[in-house]
Amino acid sequence: MMKKIFFLLVVALIGGVQMWASGYKVASLGMAESLSNNFVTNLTYDKYGFLWVATDEGLNRFDGSKFHTYYNIKNNPQSLSSNELNCLLDDPTEPVMWIGTKNDGLNAYNYETGEYRCYKHDDKDASSISTNDITCLSLASDKNVWVSTYWQGIQKLDTKTGKFVHFNKENTRGLDDNQFWCVLDLGNGLVLAGHVTKGLSVIDTHNHTAKTFRHQDGVESSISGNEVNCVYKDRNGTIWVGTDLGLDVFNMATKSFTHIAPEAFCGRRVYVVKEFSDDKIWAGTEQDGIVVLNPKYSFYNANTNFQVSKIQLGTSENSLTGNNIHSLCEDAYHNVWVGVYGRGLNFLTQYLPPFQQIKFGVEMLDHQLTEHSVLSMAFDKSGNLWAGTDGNGINVFSPQMKRIATYPTEVGTNVQAAYCDSEGNLWFGSFPADTYVKKRDGGFLKLDLQGGKDAKSFYEDVPHHEMWIGTNFGVYVVDTKTFRLKRSALDSGMVRAITKDRLGRVWVGYIDVGIKVFSPAMRHVASYYVDANDEKPVIPSNSINHLCCDSFGRVWAATADGVAVFDMKDIGHPRIYDESNGLQNANVRAVAEDKMHNLWLSTNNGISCLPYGKDVFVNYSSRFNVIQANFNKGAVAQNSRGEVFFASAEGICFFSPSRLIHAAKAPRPYVATVDVVRGQEQKDSVISMVMHKELELACDENTFRVNFNVPNYAIEKYVEYSYCLEGFQDEWQQVDDDNVTFQNLPYGHYRLKVRSRICLGKWSESMAEMDIIVRPPFWLSWWAKLIYFLLLVGLLYLAFKTYSRHLRLAYLLQQEKRDHEQELELNDERTHFFTNITHELRTPLTLILGPLNDLSHSSDIPKKEKHKLAVIYQNASKLNQLVSQILDFRKTEDKERKLSVERANIVDTIHEIYLKYEELSQNPRVSFEFIAPDKSIVMYFDKEIVATVVDNLVSNAIKYTEKGSIDIRVERRRSGLKYLVDIVVSDTGHGISASALPHVFERYYQENGAHQASGTGIGLSLVKNMVDLHHGEIHVTSSLEEGSTFVFTLDEDEVYPQAIHAHQQEDGSQPADASAGAGLASGEEQSGNGQMLLEAGQEAVESRKPLVMVVEDNKDILNYIAETLSEEYDVAMALDGRQGLALALDKIPDIIVSDIMMPNMDGNEMCRALKNDVRTCHIPIILLTAKDSLRDKEEGYESGADSYITKPFTSTLLVSRIKNIFLQRKRLLASLKDMKSDHVDEEKRKMMKEALSKLDQQFFDKLNKVIDEGISGDLDVNTIAGEMAMSVSSLYRKMKALTGVSTNEYIRKYKMQYAERLLLEGRYSVSEISFMVGFNSVAYFRRCFKDVYGDIPSVYLKKLKEQFQNDEINE
Repeated sequence: MMKKIFFLLVVALIGGVQMWASGYKVASLGMAESLSNNFVTNLTYDKYGFLWVATDEGLNRFDGSKFHTYYNIKNNPQSLSSNELNCLLDDPTEPVMWIGTKNDGLNAYNYETGEYRCYKHDDKDASSISTNDITCLSLASDKNVWVSTYWQGIQKLDTKTGKFVHFNKENTRGLDDNQFWCVLDLGNGLVLAGHVTKGLSVIDTHNHTAKTFRHQDGVESSISGNEVNCVYKDRNGTIWVGTDLGLDVFNMATKSFTHIAPEAFCGRRVYVVKEFSDDKIWAGTEQDGIVVLNPKYSFYNANTNFQVSKIQLGTSENSLTGNNIHSLCEDAYHNVWVGVYGRGLNFLTQYLPPFQQIKFGVEMLDHQLTEHSVLSMAFDKSGNLWAGTDGNGINVFSPQMKRIATYPTEVGTNVQAAYCDSEGNLWFGSFPADTYVKKRDGGFLKLDLQGGKDAKSFYEDVPHHEMWIGTNFGVYVVDTKTFRLKRSALDSGMVRAITKDRLGRVWVGYIDVGIKVFSPAMRHVASYYVDANDEKPVIPSNSINHLCCDSFGRVWAATADGVAVFDMKDIGHPRIYDESNGLQNANVRAVAEDKMHNLWLSTNNGISCLPYGKDVFVNYSSRFNVIQANFNKGAVAQNSRGEVFFASAEGICFFSPSRLIHAAKAPRPYVATVDVVRGQEQKDSVISMVMHKELELACDENTFRVNFNVPNYAIEKYVEYSYCLEGFQDEWQQVDDDNVTFQNLPYGHYRLKVRSRICLGKWSESMAEMDIIVRPPFWLSWWAKLIYFLLLVGLLYLAFKTYSRHLRLAYLLQQEKRDHEQELELNDERTHFFTNITHELRTPLTLILGPLNDLSHSSDIPKKEKHKLAVIYQNASKLNQLVSQILDFRKTEDKERKLSVERANIVDTIHEIYLKYEELSQNPRVSFEFIAPDKSIVMYFDKEIVATVVDNLVSNAIKYTEKGSIDIRVERRRSGLKYLVDIVVSDTGHGISASALPHVFERYYQENGAHQASGTGIGLSLVKNMVDLHHGEIHVTSSLEEGSTFVFTLDEDEVYPQAIHAHQQEDGSQPADASAGAGLASGEEQSGNGQMLLEAGQEAVESRKPLVMVVEDNKDILNYIAETLSEEYDVAMALDGRQGLALALDKIPDIIVSDIMMPNMDGNEMCRALKNDVRTCHIPIILLTAKDSLRDKEEGYESGADSYITKPFTSTLLVSRIKNIFLQRKRLLASLKDMKSDHVDEEKRKMMKEALSKLDQQFFDKLNKVIDEGISGDLDVNTIAGEMAMSVSSLYRKMKALTGVSTNEYIRKYKMQYAERLLLEGRYSVSEISFMVGFNSVAYFRRCFKDVYGDIPSVYLKKLKEQFQNDEINE
């Protein structure tokens, strides 16, 4: 057992060594790289150079960096018939890939059109494929396809007709088995077919005969095994046969087999045989990797010797990932693709990356280091590399970079300096040990530096045979012949680098004090260091990492903050290079000059190059295989081939400068795919562009990514790309990756050009080109533009016609305007004429009517004559009425008539007019009727205007009604959220014709009908003007001989803020006296009528519904709330905070419901304004909002809101909230009214003060002060309102809202409280107290006192005394 294990280890080791000798590096690609399956069964290339991979689950196409997969889609004929695939064949003439499945027939995929065609067995079609299990596909000599099957022999497909010709044991003489693994067309009608278990058959397809060759024990020339897995014919015509027991060469002439290198194949199955461009035969085996044969002859026999190497499973970068090889394929760049069954794809290439690496690895692998970090390097005279490591001594590598020796402890473990002198001796400095010399032909010698240790650098002075050694204690000089110390500690300090310039001066670089320069006689010449006080230091840093003198005599100093270059012509002013010169990292670790005078720098972030004659660095990073680690200080070396080696904490990085500078031309790139980004509702799509040169996209697909590549996968990592999109931006743009993304590309036609380069070399002259078309949106397409043009022409024509018509209409309008102006002038002249006449008539009418009135009362005039005088008086009165009508008409025409409103009962006003006409009516055939369902409708209106309108309407009704009835009605109705009052005058007279109805309100219009009465034609025009002035409406309905109905409509809630308001009491009723205070002071007898009117007015006001004002900018919500509240409340509405504020100040509502978020002024701002106004601060406010956060609610309450309702809300909640607020106020007022005693009054005042806002408290303080100051005088409501800077009505409403009593009542009760205090003091009589509190009538004072305290003053005082005495007795 141990021998077997040892043998296997030896074989593996030999295989690894042979594999390294082949020079291939291996990369693995599998499912992690989007391969559909790792069980690879076959490989082939198509006409475009793309690799196709068949697996046990799906088909793959590799575009150079990505796999594109193809699968069977259920019930979709335009997909693979099966995902289990065995073999592939690219059609020789058409862009068709033939795909053999394991059990679902043959597929043909057109990779240009994307169409599939499937060939399956059909029992009804003899020319169909005989079975669906395909094992191999091979090209026929006539460019048709041979197909081998597992159960039914082989068949030949005519690709034009789609028909199969079958060859099996049933129709081919000499063929006794139908199971085949492979087939090969030899030409001339001969075909080789490999059986599953029955050897190899040569089939003559012309006569359907076959000869089969099987293995014969003891016969050397027989086939090695009867399982033939592959048959291959190389360029020399040699036929290679892979069997289950190795590889054979079949000689068709002798019909014999030669067993090839049986010791190499070890009896393994051979699945695939291929000849590649290196003229070697590659064989893929089962569990033995790849066997590579280097044949030198075209004829082989048993004695032929082969150069054999193997590429097998291993752990290095040169090893396969598996040994079960089912397929092999070579690309156009001589790279080899290996299908490893179960382990995916292996990619083998001899292309060397721009930068190569030697890194730490297992010691058994001779191309690896034994330690991670390399501190120093030197090449000996044989070209071997001596690498000093950080912890494992020295590793020695041959010129082929194979590790040939290690010295782990001979010179110490940490070797930080190495140097090969001119005699071939190697010098090493270690830490913390001493300095050693490895003689060219001897061992290691330890030098005695007399205490100088920790050597960090060497420099050889060849003419003087001296070695300069830099240590932590200065510079030591050793004789290179005797290896003895000549001079010690020439300069103290921690030395890291030494060099000598052309003038023989010695440059010493220190760890912390910069650079010192010494003459050849070692006298100090100059120092270069960074002083903290220097604004512009000479060198970048005092930490010197390396010194180098180039071929031009310049000294390069690598520092921690850049590199300084000293030119001998101006040594005192060095040139400094840092990031501003393109250096990707300023911490320069080492410097080297190549043979082309380019300077190479290792840094803490890659390697940089300053090309000869340039001032800008070129940087190389891990993209170019540079070690991604910190490079070590001064660790640089060059070999005789000019290769540069830099050492780092993760190994050695080396390169050929000439290969980098003169990098090979990159192959022509190609556009692989386009990734189209779609909207959220659509999936992104990937469009393959491999066989296409044009991309057409919709207008909403104008954000996309173009992916490009090069066909050589070996250089894919080292290729850079730039692009130019002609039609959008013509400049070349370099990209950091292998794709470019275009976002929101405008519609149009573009041409995309892509070029490539390798290792910062020259850009490829051959470019990939692709046309990109982004279609415009439909509204900018050509047919849309045609429609726009036609529409424009139509619009221009329409505009011309319209303009012509406009000119014509303008002329007609101008003519009509002139006619109208002339008519207006005529009317004005007529009106002026009538006005002047009427003014002249008034004086004589006065002289007529006055005497007639006197005569009518004289007893000397006979009765008969009095009747005549009455007739004269009546007609003179009518004339006077006409004169007044003309004057009113003139006023309305000239806008001189002003609206003067007062709050009164409009029903009473109309009723008085009715009574006047009923009494004066002289026509017994006409009856009058007055109808008023509501006996009291208190509102603001202009009595004079209303009387004039109704007078004219009733007068007209009388004139045109000879018999019948005339009805006058006053009705209240609701229209939406408003209450309207209709004044209706209807009659049963002759009526108005339909043609005359639209003109009845026009000036001077008369119908001139059969029943036309005499007149001026200005009566109804005056009515219309009066109605408009009163903000009302009037309309008429009429039928001939049936009568007419005129309806005059007013808004009951209108307050007419712009009108003149006649003097009235605070409750809206007409005053009985000029002063409310006079009523108080004049006694019960003088104020009776006034008090009755006051109480009636108050009852009228208090009987109305509470007024709710709703402020909401959303009309739907506004109407909803108003409709909800309208049954129980009067509703006023406003659309924003500014309107709401104005309306609240005008109407003083009982409660306000307001939204918060509104234009112009929001709800919080309006709430603050109302709460800061003494007229409205008492009004409860409910805020509505959709914001329900605690901060929003706090802001609402801080603005003064009484309640807060969050949207959405129910009408029930809102009504309930309003009712609760009203109920709370009523309860408070009721409790206050029930308090009678002085003690209770104090409680009342305290409760009131606590319940009031600060502004209301200030209001009551001021009000009480005003009453106190005038309590003994004539204190009336008007005076108090003036002092409070409020109107009488506003004061009344505020007092009612806050106290539940009117202003007069509050004054009276306040006076009674003051009287009570005076009474209890006992210093004044009742009469004196009466006058002191402003009462002139003692009797009226007693009555008022009794109303408040329940007893007249004397009795009240007596009862208090008795109660006090009883309390004293009880105590």
